[in-house]
Amino acid sequence: MLSSPSRPKLRRSVRDIMETGINIYDDDLDSVCSILDKREESGFLQERSGSNEILSRCLRVLYLFFSTMFLAGSTIVCVWFLTYWVKASVKDETCPVQEWPYPDCSRQLTHKQGNEIPPMYTPEHWNEVRRKYHESVPASRSSLGKEWQNLYKMSPERDGIVVTEHNNGFVAPVDFKYSPGRGRGVYANAVIKKGQKIWDNRYRGVFDSDCSAKVFLNKLTEEERCNAIFWGYSNNFQGKGFKYMMDLDGHAYFNHCSYNEKSRNSEHHYEDELERRDYGLPHFFSFSLLHSTDQATLQRRNTIGSHGLYATRDIPAGEEICFDYHDIHRNVIFDTYSFLFAHALDIHQWFTL
Repeated sequence: MLSSPSRPKLRRSVRDIMETGINIYDDDLDSVCSILDKREESGFLQERSGSNEILSRCLRVLYLFFSTMFLAGSTIVCVWFLTYWVKASVKDETCPVQEWPYPDCSRQLTHKQGNEIPPMYTPEHWNEVRRKYHESVPASRSSLGKEWQNLYKMSPERDGIVVTEHNNGFVAPVDFKYSPGRGRGVYANAVIKKGQKIWDNRYRGVFDSDCSAKVFLNKLTEEERCNAIFWGYSNNFQGKGFKYMMDLDGHAYFNHCSYNEKSRNSEHHYEDELERRDYGLPHFFSFSLLHSTDQATLQRRNTIGSHGLYATRDIPAGEEICFDYHDIHRNVIFDTYSFLFAHALDIHQWFTL
């Protein structure tokens, strides 16, 4: 029987033997090749078995990794939700308004179908709502501009004529009209150029606490409360933590259009950061510019009127102005203030807004 050399060496040995004239039977050669084939096959199976074991170990590691990540994420979400729930459950005994009646806002949803659309607020109505806000927060913490009590404002000259306008945060010519299928809306009254400021936040009411929000809402009529629920949002514009806020002028009438919609024509940012903007960037990239930790930057951003809405392209006269709501809305569901509104609508109705 031949030893177990490699196949090329075996073939050379057989050839050499045959050249010497020694007879070697075919069955003997077949036996040698068969033995060698079995040994090679055994080695291949062992190699494949080793590869399968490595793959199995990798899959186990991936399974453990993703299982751990899922458990960690679930734990964080549960703790986060529980923390907010506890905070919302703890009553501030010093607050003059411990409870307030949740309004029934179901009928407000009819504006989705274009029926019974609530009327536009008059300048006098907006002025009254601002007064209620000003009475609900400490004077030192009011976020309204000092002219909030004025019913009219003097606008820059247009064609040599000084125009008197109702007092609001708009610095571009706009009209408030009904938007088909969407309710109230804001329309350009003249051509607005790309990069031009449309509105600033001089009349954005920011609530410094859960109590101040309750006091304000308690002063409102039933319809005003429902409007506040639909118009309010939560954000950390000023770098002082997430606050509930509401724009107490016609900014509340802007409708939503997603980032990818061609109709989107405006976006929020700070005036001193205009040169850093790239209107080609999605809002979730550009929004990071609003959260610098630089103290000088934060101080500028805390200046009343420093945050505004700007045109992202030329807007022709008569076109509705809209922006992506995610540009300003953040963490509404898990914010403490949202528990104020939990019973205003049935849970399924919130998803229709």
